[in-house]
Amino acid sequence: MDFQVRLDRERARWLRSRPATVAAEALRTREAQRLGGVEALALREGERAPGFALEDGQGRRIELLQLIERGPAVLLFDRGLWCPFCALTLTAFAAASGAFDALRVPLVAIVPAGSTPPGQTAPEGLCLLQDPACHITRAYGLAVELAPEQRDRYHQRHGLPAALVSEGAATSLSLPASFIVLPGGWVWRAALHVEDGAREGPQPLLGALRGWFARSAAGAP
Repeated sequence: MDFQVRLDRERARWLRSRPATVAAEALRTREAQRLGGVEALALREGERAPGFALEDGQGRRIELLQLIERGPAVLLFDRGLWCPFCALTLTAFAAASGAFDALRVPLVAIVPAGSTPPGQTAPEGLCLLQDPACHITRAYGLAVELAPEQRDRYHQRHGLPAALVSEGAATSLSLPASFIVLPGGWVWRAALHVEDGAREGPQPLLGALRGWFARSAAGAP
C-alpha cells in the first residue's frame, strides 16, 4: 500500500479515536510553534549541518562525519515509536532500507533518548540514534519545548513514554524533518513537517538521491 494512503488512514483513525478537545489542543500547539518561530529556526538547504556523535540502541557510537565520508547521508528526525505517525514513517523507511543501501547512502533516524516505549525496538533495517535531552535536535533548530501541563497531556492522551516525563520539568520533542547531507556537511535537501500527521515517505528522498547521483556522474553542479 502506498505510504501516503497508509498515513492518511492512520491520521483518520487517530482523529476518530480522540475527543474534539485534542484537535483544539493540536491547533494551539501548532500556533505556539508558529509564533515561537520554530520553522524559521530549522536548518535550511545550503547551510552546514551540525556534527554529532550519538549512540544507537546497542550502544554503538555513530558520527555524522562517518556517515558522509564517502557520499550523501539521510537524516530523519522524529519523535519516537510512541507516536503512531512516527512509527509508521520509520517502519516505511526501514522497509526501504535496501534501496538506500543499493545507493550506498547511510540512513539514520534521530529521536529523543527515552522515547522508545518499553518492549519496543527499532524497525529492522533502520539505525535509530538516541539524542539525550534533544541536544542535536535543538542544534538543527527542530526542538519543540512542552511546558509541564502540555507534557502531562501528551503522556496521558498520546502515550508519551514515562521516561520523558519528569516532575516539574519541560520536555523537548522534535519537529519531524528529513535532510540529505553531502560530504563536507552541507545540507542539499531539507523538508520540515509541521502539520499533525504530515510526514515524508522514502520515495521522494530516493528520487532526489538518484537525481543527485545522475547529475554528479554527468559533471553537473
